[in-house]
Amino acid sequence: MILNPPIFKGDPAYAYATGLVRGLERKLLNKSDFNRLLDATSDQLWNILEEFGYPPVREGDWENSLKEESDKIITLFAQLSKEEKYTEILLRRYDYLNLAMIFKRSLSQQISSEDTYFPRGTIDISQLKRVVELEDYESLPAFLREPYHNARSAFDNTGNPSVIDNILEYHYYQTLLSEIPPNQLVREFWRMKTDFFNLSLFLRLKLQKITMKPFWDFYHQGGYLDMGFYKKCAETDPEMLSPLFLNTQYGQALSEVINKVIHHRDFTPFMKFSEGLLVQKLKMVRFSPFGFEVLFAYLHLKEFEIRSLRAIIKAKLANIPKEYIKKVLAYEAI
Repeated sequence: MILNPPIFKGDPAYAYATGLVRGLERKLLNKSDFNRLLDATSDQLWNILEEFGYPPVREGDWENSLKEESDKIITLFAQLSKEEKYTEILLRRYDYLNLAMIFKRSLSQQISSEDTYFPRGTIDISQLKRVVELEDYESLPAFLREPYHNARSAFDNTGNPSVIDNILEYHYYQTLLSEIPPNQLVREFWRMKTDFFNLSLFLRLKLQKITMKPFWDFYHQGGYLDMGFYKKCAETDPEMLSPLFLNTQYGQALSEVINKVIHHRDFTPFMKFSEGLLVQKLKMVRFSPFGFEVLFAYLHLKEFEIRSLRAIIKAKLANIPKEYIKKVLAYEAI
């Protein structure tokens, strides 16, 4: 089963860091916390956010409060990491994410100085914007050049902006796995993300009834669902796809989600399922005595929390009904 706890060997070098993070884990928001925010009025949001331990919202600038909290977590990782190169790799992740955001917004000519980006990457935001606006991609650092070209090519072939995020993230996690000591939780997390990228692209092309060539061109190696499985899926009518997933590591849960996607032509259940399952995988870190994976999981769980808060606040301020917000967000996985 995909959510069986990994076998943790433990790394005594992270004993102190693990003890510190265990205390912080107890402060992560849970389902009832998110529901409280959903039930709040707009006037109550900032007080509740502060009660959650976030910096005070000044003059309505709630985004800055989330930025400050995010920056605090990155600083903590840098302080507790035993290798400087791990911190460097972590910060590079925000370069990948910022480049993806800038590139996607350039497609709709919406690059703005007011956009929200990750502030702690290794490359200045203005430099990334200039690279995208001038299409001067050869001036990108070597670690971003090939990933960008792959993402650009994938978008040109599919017209789907989500492939930009997925391909850049895939390259990032490949780099991470090549640099850190062997770590089962991180590897399993990456394998699941790889599956969800592949499956998302496959389903979109399959339902559009267009050539599957972009899928074979941009299929990512390393997931639990191999090329042979997808070849079988490619030969199967869309209405008959869901039973094929019953005997995979994801079992009936994914099979039911695939059935909903196919019959309703709505990817919301899949996006919610995939993010929720990744959160549950990260929470398996509670079985680790100590190790790098404790820092890794906490960082990603905190990012999920901040991302969920941002989505809820934006939706609340836009007067979107809470029933719809609950339908699309995966915070219930917590």
